[in-house]
Amino acid sequence: MGSRLEQRAREARFWELLGQGMSRPTACDAVGVHPRQGYRWFKAARGKNPFERAPRSGRFLSEEERLRIADLRLTGAGVRRIAAELGRAPSTISRELARNSSRNGDYRPYAAEKRCRVRARRPKPRKLDRVELALQVELRLVRNWSPEQIRDDLIRSFPNRPEMHVSHETIYQSLFVQGRG
Repeated sequence: MGSRLEQRAREARFWELLGQGMSRPTACDAVGVHPRQGYRWFKAARGKNPFERAPRSGRFLSEEERLRIADLRLTGAGVRRIAAELGRAPSTISRELARNSSRNGDYRPYAAEKRCRVRARRPKPRKLDRVELALQVELRLVRNWSPEQIRDDLIRSFPNRPEMHVSHETIYQSLFVQGRG
């Protein structure tokens, strides 16, 4: 089937052809994959083109802004100057640099953009979907413990297992907010 890069290119072309109105089997034939593979791609992406970038609101930095931040950093510009150039708050730029710079301080805009898209994906997995954690929370709820007590006890009971830690807010939401769907 070729390298991973070739495979991704085929998949991108497959989605492009679907977007142009071509049927799934015809698109598969055009890119040289078995119709079953096209079905897998379609099912995995839930029928939405994963290569299509949805426009983001002005609330978030764009890829172009991230590239500009990187360019300005290379010239030695500080946070306030970058913020003024982009028309953003200095705190936004500071947060962006803190969140997306490497340990040695390098800012990589393409990696930052990728991480941003990963963080923005929906639906996010819920912590209480993990069976072991849900059982531990339920055991404590049956004993009439408050969500704050449960949170504290889980931290004490599982000090080296952060996947078993949950905020009291998450517990409240699981109790009082209607589930997804």
